Amino acid sequence: MISDYNLEDPGLLGSEIFKEYDIYCGLRNIREWRKMKQDGTYDVCIWVDRSEHLPPEDESSMSLTKECADIVLDNNGSLDELRSKLKELIDTIKPS
Repeated sequence: MISDYNLEDPGLLGSEIFKEYDIYCGLRNIREWRKMKQDGTYDVCIWVDRSEHLPPEDESSMSLTKECADIVLDNNGSLDELRSKLKELIDTIKPS
């Protein structure tokens, strides 16, 4: 459905989401990501990596890879480790 919605403009949904919200969680299509990157739709792309616990998704469902991200957040440890890494990340990227 999202691919059909974005048929004419691959970045349409993303640009509409960012008009309303600061975060777009769940982008899965490389064509849409490329368009939003080209258009400067977002400030930073973050990949949350859990690859040591979960297998990669099929490319028919998820065409992005962690190499697309500006920042890769390692989520292979404990919940406390994730909380600590999130705090560091927020301190790094939040505007002054």
